[in-house]
Amino acid sequence: MRIFWSFAGIMVACMCQWLFLSSAALAADECEVVKASYYERTQGEIVTDWSGGYAYRRYQTVVYPCADVTVRDTYGSAFIRVVEITATFSDQGKASKKAWCDKKTLENDVTYFCIVCFENEFPVTNVACNFR
Repeated sequence: MRIFWSFAGIMVACMCQWLFLSSAALAADECEVVKASYYERTQGEIVTDWSGGYAYRRYQTVVYPCADVTVRDTYGSAFIRVVEITATFSDQGKASKKAWCDKKTLENDVTYFCIVCFENEFPVTNVACNFR
């Protein structure tokens, strides 16, 4: 009986690993960037600085590189998706961030319109997407 439970445990572990690896393989090419536009957003912030051992608040303007991205779900999954956008900046640096997206369904085509801004001093030059 002990051999049976040991074998059953190994089978369950293998099935879980297969499920995890197969879903990761699908995620690589199920998201397609259809359209992207890049811009900078200026935002005011209040920050705390120190002068002579005393804290004071000051107002500063910060510029964030942003992108409006339209992506297509090429896999056609019916589940709610979280879209992760990976941006490449003009200095060839990269950053990834979960995007705020609005899902649009037209017949069998599922697209997401996403807005994402990054904390970086260089403008966005390219974007890629991934579903999580």
